[in-house]
Amino acid sequence: MFSAAPVIWACDDVGRLYETVATTGAVHVVGQMPTQMFDIAANPQGYLYGVDGHDNLWSINANNASVSTVAGFSVNIPAGNAITITGDGALSYTDTNASPLTTTLGAALDVSSGGDFSGTPGSVTINTNGALSGRDYGINARNNGTGALTITANGNVSSSHGVGIYAINKGAAALTITANGNVSGGGIGIYARNYGSNVSVTTAVGTTVSGGSFGIEAGNYGTGALTITANGNVTGTDGTNGIGITANNSSAA
Repeated sequence: MFSAAPVIWACDDVGRLYETVATTGAVHVVGQMPTQMFDIAANPQGYLYGVDGHDNLWSINANNASVSTVAGFSVNIPAGNAITITGDGALSYTDTNASPLTTTLGAALDVSSGGDFSGTPGSVTINTNGALSGRDYGINARNNGTGALTITANGNVSSSHGVGIYAINKGAAALTITANGNVSGGGIGIYARNYGSNVSVTTAVGTTVSGGSFGIEAGNYGTGALTITANGNVTGTDGTNGIGITANNSSAA
């Protein structure tokens, strides 16, 4: 929630959010938004909302770069990532509105934390229940901070040519992927690579995870355990060369 003090909100052409105090003229750069907003307003309670170039309504939270959808939100574009969230610190994307994200060239959802920020561990948290469809990635998540990378996908996630869910955690904490919907990729269904502590990949009962080369490919190059719990079908669809699950634990402990 933002302050209800008299302020003017503004966004530049690369999506940076600015706050100008109306009484003093002081300008403060609040942070980086995932896309450029063409209309920004705050309600009486201090919650901020924006409208992007596709007339989608966003709920904006500057604390730890948190992005959430509102009812009726969707993105369908011919090229580029449907949504990109980048920055330092704790980044999150939350969708409880079954918001579909679709692109024919790029990633449906791309979230990348560049590292820690002002004492806040860099981390990535994704919770989505919409259908995500991309060419290169359904979900592309990377964390270069010391925190965790956590993905919970309750809707179907697909990539026509690449990886359904792609996750790399270079931090000290855990990498966790929970797929409660179907996941498919032209190359790999779920790819998990961790340099922190434990790795966990879990698929729900009744789901299918598939990829041309691998259904699930997971590697742990940090510390702790690597755990894959497949409660549904996992397949490699590339004829005799496809592999359902491949796992490599080079953990130091």
